[in-house]
Amino acid sequence: MVWRGAQADPAYFTPPADAEVATAGVTLPKVLGVWQTPALEWLPAERMFERIDGRASFYEQFGARGLLYAGWSSPAGAWDLYLYVMNDATGARGAFLAEANGANQHFSLKPHIRGTPGTLFFLHGAAYGQLIAVQPAAPPSSVTDLTARIIALLPAVADEIDPSTYLRHPAVAADSLEYSEADAFGYQSLARIYSAQAVLQEESATWFIATLSNHAGAADVVRRYTEELRTFGATDMFTNDYAVGGQMLGAWELLARTNTIIYGIRDAGSHTALTQHWHALQHHLQRGPTP
Repeated sequence: MVWRGAQADPAYFTPPADAEVATAGVTLPKVLGVWQTPALEWLPAERMFERIDGRASFYEQFGARGLLYAGWSSPAGAWDLYLYVMNDATGARGAFLAEANGANQHFSLKPHIRGTPGTLFFLHGAAYGQLIAVQPAAPPSSVTDLTARIIALLPAVADEIDPSTYLRHPAVAADSLEYSEADAFGYQSLARIYSAQAVLQEESATWFIATLSNHAGAADVVRRYTEELRTFGATDMFTNDYAVGGQMLGAWELLARTNTIIYGIRDAGSHTALTQHWHALQHHLQRGPTP
């Protein structure tokens, strides 16, 4: 209890006047179809530890504004909702990929809804959610109705391109997609990078991509990456109008840009394999993102 002088401070008992602001624009009812929850609990970023002790810092690195928690039940079972509201869609995608990567080998309703026994992950705009079964190993298919109802009530998603869609290619392993908020692959120049593993003619490599807001920013990333390659002691370096690259620790890599997109190849076994993967990714990008 909070005291003000000899009296209890009424502000401690009074909920915020604007509930919409208090929950970062996300509000849900207590009844969704056959699903019910006794209460909805909003925890701003500084209080998330109360529900996820030891894990709050993980979500904070992706720009979490807060956590909406609710325990839902229906004849289909009981599931706990952990809905993280991020500063932007990029942060939400990063957290989703970090935790849901590989889950689609068990259950995948669509690219942004994945599950394993006992857990369902979903992504919508700047919101990333988890539904965790009270009964261990409950099938995620039993909670898809609740998931759809929750997503329908989340703020509308702006018409923007998800950068990770540029990596959807037959050569790319779908469950290998990863996200690095900063210092990707140890380079300070590379931030908000999506990467995935690709195989072409039995030659494997890592494809990666990021989108920037303007041409100057993309050009600056290439410039700083070039400086870091030299600093780290890359050998057989090459530059042209399209890309810069070289050999690091026995593997070949490069970075290129087109307009506001930066993209590259890493971990190629030879210069020939590097060129092969680069041309494949370059051609794929010219066709635009894959739905």
